[in-house]
Amino acid sequence: MRYRHKRAYFRININMGKGFQFKQFYISQDRCAMKVSETACVFGAFTPLTGKEKFILDVGTGTGLLALMLAQRSSASIKALDIDEDAVEEARQNITSTQFSNRISVERADFLTWPPQHNFDLVICNPPFFENQLASENEKKRIAWHSSHLTLKSLIRKATECLSPQGRIALLLPEQRVDETISIGRNLSLSPYFRYSLQHNEKHKVKYNILGLTSQVAYPLHERKLVLRNSLKQYTDIVYQQLQPFYASL
Repeated sequence: MRYRHKRAYFRININMGKGFQFKQFYISQDRCAMKVSETACVFGAFTPLTGKEKFILDVGTGTGLLALMLAQRSSASIKALDIDEDAVEEARQNITSTQFSNRISVERADFLTWPPQHNFDLVICNPPFFENQLASENEKKRIAWHSSHLTLKSLIRKATECLSPQGRIALLLPEQRVDETISIGRNLSLSPYFRYSLQHNEKHKVKYNILGLTSQVAYPLHERKLVLRNSLKQYTDIVYQQLQPFYASL
């Protein structure tokens, strides 16, 4: 019962829009359109790292969640970009008080016109999901969720220009956009090297995917299904193990 109660605490904090206390950092999210979500946390926890990353780029950082999770998982220097001024200020606030602040820099920039100062070993992004769909009337949500400006094609093309020779791109995508993304990547000489399909439980359909792209064609495609919860509504063992270093409630 204790385990289930702690997970309920996580959901309450997100749904109420309040900040969330992780084990090694605190996320304030009052000003940012993209709130902390369980899916984003799984993305940050499961994206494969080689351990050799020197530079990581977080595109559309929002609250700074992914930048902080990757800083905790690596020794890399991380550049976090966002086009929204409030998101940039909130990400800076969230990062400044942590032990990772000397390795993460936050910059307000339009990624498509941003001039990188060096190449990156990993470009990670939780991109706007929706194209050609009814957009929110809220400007911040429209920018965060709808890709009228930062389309998948333009995002991947620009990310490719930022990669080191061994660099990789990691994206969180809805299931219906994975094949499109793989096709875009192949047109840019990128191959998928991992694909993690996310299911809330065994009874639900796959809703999101974590997809990795690389120019290194020698990489075999690693596919796996990640079921988040078992029949008792508890995290499955693999998900628990990956989230446990982060969630204060685990």
